[in-house]
Amino acid sequence: MRFRDLIEELSQHGLVLCALSKKRLELLESEPELVDDLLDARHEQPVPGLLDLGRKGDGLVKLLSTGTPELGDALLGRTGVEVDGQPARVLRAGEVKRLSTALSAVHPRWIQERVDAIGTAGRGLAEAFAAVQKLYAEAATRDDSMLIVIE
Repeated sequence: MRFRDLIEELSQHGLVLCALSKKRLELLESEPELVDDLLDARHEQPVPGLLDLGRKGDGLVKLLSTGTPELGDALLGRTGVEVDGQPARVLRAGEVKRLSTALSAVHPRWIQERVDAIGTAGRGLAEAFAAVQKLYAEAATRDDSMLIVIE
């Protein structure tokens, strides 16, 4: 199934983000099946730069859709390049920097107000958003790209 199709069914899937150094990106471009290896590895050991949002990804996408388009792009990768044969997209380093700037401009109170408005369904979303902000900020500093996978 294509990434775009999976976005429509995100509530039934998990969302994983992973910062990609230039070397990791080159490997992934030459061997797209490494996406599966990366996802498997996270269950065996911590993978630097990987954030597994799981099903919170769907709630976070919905929450961020009430803000600027850039906020949703950080999770949906609409401007990203599809990874051959994988339910994944890659955002290039310049795009990661742009999205990092947009994410860092979001005040924690803005997120908390929206989380509070949706009640128990919002449990953990403020923390998940803070983790996304941190991941993008660190990736932007290192000039990394970002892998976005729907599993």
